[in-house]
Amino acid sequence: MSRRSLLTIAWCVVWMAIPAQAQNLQIGMDQFDRWIFQGLNGNQKPEDMLESRMYMEIERLELSTSLTEQQRAKMRLAGQGDIKRFMDDVQQARRDFLDLADNLNQNNLNEAYQLALPLQKRLNQGLFSDESLLKKVARGTINKAQADELRKREAQLNARRTQIAIANFVAMMGRQLALTAAQRQQLQDLLDGTIELKDPSSPYAMYAVMYRLTEMPAERYEKLLDAPQLKAFETVLQQGKNMRATLVRQGVLEDE
Repeated sequence: MSRRSLLTIAWCVVWMAIPAQAQNLQIGMDQFDRWIFQGLNGNQKPEDMLESRMYMEIERLELSTSLTEQQRAKMRLAGQGDIKRFMDDVQQARRDFLDLADNLNQNNLNEAYQLALPLQKRLNQGLFSDESLLKKVARGTINKAQADELRKREAQLNARRTQIAIANFVAMMGRQLALTAAQRQQLQDLLDGTIELKDPSSPYAMYAVMYRLTEMPAERYEKLLDAPQLKAFETVLQQGKNMRATLVRQGVLEDE
């Protein structure tokens, strides 16, 4: 992927975040909801999207260990609780937004967006994460054998997804820096087992690899590249640093 492509992606994220600036600040509740629910499709209701994600999470758990109908029912009830709790917060944010909507200007536009941002971040990080009611109930209802099987499967999946994100990054660098086959393998070997990702299943995982590489001592990768390649590589790493805020917002980096 070229430098221009990376910059385009970063600009699109910013453009999607506050599109009202291009609409003379004529924004309403539909736009506010799009700030929160970035994956909302057409006329789909937010609650329907969240319920679909809940069922996907339960199905994902069942891929790791067999569940009884009673266990699934308890998880669905807990997931509905997570959805209600989130939608209660959305309703409050909507009410606060309406207080601003009639008098939006350049000064309070960011204030309006800040009402949506924490909710957007919660969704990006996963409504059914480890601290969710669904996951807590899941941990409480499965037996020890199921729990061991689940942890083993989760570790395997995350390791595989991390390998894929690293491979995608190496492939991108191979094209952009004209790496030899040997250099690609050396870069792959350097990153495998070193890079850890919070959410390797995220579409932004490859860019999280790029950011994590900026935390690595430079001498570890300098010896792999010639001078022109190293100069271009350092430009890529700077782009990775610049994407930190986006990666935190998307839930693939911790907000340290």
